[in-house]
Amino acid sequence: MNHTNGYGQVDVGFGNNCATAPLLLQEGATATAIAPSEMRIVRERIAEFTDPNQKIWIYQTRYNPESKWLDQVCFSDVEFLPQDFGVMNFSVSQSRTSWFTQFFVCIRMILDQSGTEIIGQCVMSGKEVKERLRGQTEILQVLQTEEDRVRALAKYFDMHLRESEIQGIRGMTSELK
Repeated sequence: MNHTNGYGQVDVGFGNNCATAPLLLQEGATATAIAPSEMRIVRERIAEFTDPNQKIWIYQTRYNPESKWLDQVCFSDVEFLPQDFGVMNFSVSQSRTSWFTQFFVCIRMILDQSGTEIIGQCVMSGKEVKERLRGQTEILQVLQTEEDRVRALAKYFDMHLRESEIQGIRGMTSELK
């Protein structure tokens, strides 16, 4: 992230409420995420800070222009080094307290017919596969077993796993039993 020239970050692994395109690092700048949802960045203080004057960038989303803004993630504008990212990635992917080691989530963005605008997403989370189009959600399938999940990954996400990849989730807390 480079604060001085207005570029921001895109966290493509953040999930349902992630930025779907780069968002200008300008306080209060609002953009459409997946219509009718919106996203913005504000510079505010968070409750955990002990210094009341310290502020941080907060990425927010809302479901539609009439709904309340919801905090999603926050970040500072200090420089990160490759070592910092390495430690962060290791912790997120290995820590037993990390959300990412407890749940399996897969998301595919759905484009309009021209292929230029994101109009929804297909989400596999827990035991459900859902499709969200223009703010409306439909459950496509409820998964009962790990085999159901493997078939659903192929059907809805065009992900065809090798046997070694299928076996990789065995014994994990996120395995469907």
